[in-house]
Amino acid sequence: MPRFIHRSVKHKRNHQEKLSLQKDLRDSLSIYAPHKVLEHKFNEWKKSRSERSCASVISMTISRFQAINNTFGFHIGDAILQRVLYKLITNTPNEWQWVHLGDDKFLCLIMTDSTRLANVKMFCHQIKGLLEQPFYMEGYDFSLSIKFGSANFTEQQESFASLLKNANIALDIAKRNEKQSFELYSPFIDTGIHTSFEVESQLRKGISEGELELFYQPQWDFSKQDWGGLEVLVRWHHPKRGLLSPDKFIDIAEESGLIHPLGEWIVNKACENHHELLKVCTGMQFPVSINFSMKQLITPNFLESLLSIIKKNGLTPNHFVMELTESLAINAEEGSSILTKARKEGMKISIDDFGTGYSSLSYLKDLPIDEVKIDRSFLSQWTGCEKVQNGIIQSILHLAKVIGVSVVAEGIETKSQFDALHSWGCEKGQGFYLSGPMPHEKVVELMRNTIAKK
Repeated sequence: MPRFIHRSVKHKRNHQEKLSLQKDLRDSLSIYAPHKVLEHKFNEWKKSRSERSCASVISMTISRFQAINNTFGFHIGDAILQRVLYKLITNTPNEWQWVHLGDDKFLCLIMTDSTRLANVKMFCHQIKGLLEQPFYMEGYDFSLSIKFGSANFTEQQESFASLLKNANIALDIAKRNEKQSFELYSPFIDTGIHTSFEVESQLRKGISEGELELFYQPQWDFSKQDWGGLEVLVRWHHPKRGLLSPDKFIDIAEESGLIHPLGEWIVNKACENHHELLKVCTGMQFPVSINFSMKQLITPNFLESLLSIIKKNGLTPNHFVMELTESLAINAEEGSSILTKARKEGMKISIDDFGTGYSSLSYLKDLPIDEVKIDRSFLSQWTGCEKVQNGIIQSILHLAKVIGVSVVAEGIETKSQFDALHSWGCEKGQGFYLSGPMPHEKVVELMRNTIAKK
């Protein structure tokens, strides 16, 4: 137990209490409407609260927890949830009342005095450090990512329902910011979109009313010293928030099922644009990479529908690369037959975000893979001189060569990175040093200029 948390617990739970708690954790994961328990305690507190007493609600989530369930099974997912809940209860002050809401969500009600409530953010950061420590379970190494949203009791938000709603709004804000793990709700926060439900509703409308646009990031072929591919990136022209990148809405599309109409639109538009590009830029023969989720991949008739759209646009499967993120690819056992069929049709299979998944490298031998993409995190702040990063990148390149797959390096931002990757035999690269994402019209212009210079 971290000392900074241990010291803050006024009344340390005795050993018997902890054993009893551990025994009941499994049942606690399935309590019906557990937030009602906290709501009852909150209402009782309101009746007898003093002037100095305050309350706060914390909503906590484990990022990408569904990927753990999908990859390792619900029995491991449940064991991790029990582990998390046990650590939350036994490593926070007694006035912190924790319950598991379901899936990856936990809820905490704090009823204390105003001075202790001021330390909530500090405590959350300490809890985050505790829960994100890597751990080993049933033969696998795990590392969690934790986010918090909090709302404090005020005269304006005095009901438990309003506190819970605002804590969830704050959590949504924290989830959309990669560098932020905690957000305290304020009525003055300019969120634009407050809840996942609103995002879902507005995205549904955006798909049907033409608010989406495809951008492309060109890929450089090191051996040919020429452009060698395009990665499709969807953007949303939100009427109030401006141009939004996928990290602002793609997770909600996944959760809500909108990933299916969104994915269909992306494929149709990518085929339409690529057909036009090939007509305008005669002789430019390179593939377009499209990212698919595992949810799309295992949808009935997914491949048949994809091939039909490609054929309808006068293209062939070898014009496309099917990208899967590594954390999804390691759960690809169910979809491996689909990947094999797609590959036989001529489509290449690529693993995006390589090196960031939960599993070992063993799945590389089990799946029909043509390409891996080195995640941009490995190139972040890399000058080409750092010994450890050099070793990691060179090891990935060597591994790929041994097993016969090509490598695309993402996030190239400097000449030194470009030169190092070129000298080490990396096949392709992309990043702002070469070109940033651009709309279709700019891609056509770029390719025309490239042809004209030859």
